[in-house]
Amino acid sequence: MLHLEKWTMNELRIKRIFDRRKVASKTKDAHVHLELYRGRIRKYLDTGIRVFLGQWSSDLGMVVKHPQARELNRSLDELEDTITFLSGEVFARFGENYTLDQLLDAYQQDKLRPRNFMDFAWQRLEERNASHATKRQHEVVLKAVEASGLFVSFADLTLHNVSKFDAWLRSSRGLSHQVTIHNYHKRLKVYIHEAIAFGLLDKDPYTSFKVSRGESKGRRFLSKEEFTLLIETELIDPILSRIRDLFLFQCYTGLAYADLATFDYKNTEERDGMRYLRAQRHKTKTEYFIYLLPPAVEILKAYGYKLPIICQQKYNIYLKAVAQACGLTKKPLTSHMARHTFATTVTLANGVPLHVLQKMLGHTSVKTTQIYAKTLAEDVQNEFQRLSSLV
Repeated sequence: MLHLEKWTMNELRIKRIFDRRKVASKTKDAHVHLELYRGRIRKYLDTGIRVFLGQWSSDLGMVVKHPQARELNRSLDELEDTITFLSGEVFARFGENYTLDQLLDAYQQDKLRPRNFMDFAWQRLEERNASHATKRQHEVVLKAVEASGLFVSFADLTLHNVSKFDAWLRSSRGLSHQVTIHNYHKRLKVYIHEAIAFGLLDKDPYTSFKVSRGESKGRRFLSKEEFTLLIETELIDPILSRIRDLFLFQCYTGLAYADLATFDYKNTEERDGMRYLRAQRHKTKTEYFIYLLPPAVEILKAYGYKLPIICQQKYNIYLKAVAQACGLTKKPLTSHMARHTFATTVTLANGVPLHVLQKMLGHTSVKTTQIYAKTLAEDVQNEFQRLSSLV
């Protein structure tokens, strides 16, 4: 009997209260609260719902005569169900003497908890400390995941759905290159592993699903002849001339666009009569180390040591016009092609060792740098095949 009385006193009671402060009128709305009562302690939780006088029924404990009455009442039901559910969790954690403050703390934490996997992934992307380019790549993947409709709730993260997503990428998205498909999976796995770390998911569906990395595509770069043509073509348009100078500066330094955009000559130092720059790549935060070759210095001199930077989108558009003007119609120029040209035509083709090039480019792994060596090897093979038909 005593045990029953103690339980009754500690029982959680929830009541819906409208206009606690008696301020509501036909023209002034007021709050709807949940009154939580337990162990002779009373607390109020704001539901976020406000209605006018005459739009609340105290007898029914619900919104009436309101355009969104059904939706608002559904929200009240869901909130009350959430509080009841959380009271069970708090009871299990703190015992029967848990306080209403502990219950309200649990509710605040629950509000921050993502309701489904996609909400969690988008939230984590927003919080991610990454470059703009990296975030854009992840955004493309998350939009594809969303479009597939396979991963909504955390319960959808299964081996079966991962397999279906792989097939969907190949059929609905028309992706055929294995490297590209691997990158989609690689970026999706980032959010799955974070969900596991946050305790939102128990098992990694990729444990039994292996994705082949595939063979990387050869890097597109300008050959020595194409590079010479780009340099020697006379450009009358001053805008195209400036764009070409930016591209050539990249070709002589190996800077990616993000690093080019923040290049500051004041950050360079001199050693043995040459200027050098030691900095971190925006993309990977790894260190790169370059000397400014004489042609790069000449470009800087022409612009008072301050490069005429424009946004990457416009830069790539203008580069297409530069390619046309220089007769490079088979290889549409892009800002990143300059970095590839530095790695191949300017450095490797002139005997720079791979491990040195790795430091110049700021690659985290020499395997990435080796792709350029493979590209050169393929180029040599193609030339020998061409020569075999001529000799």
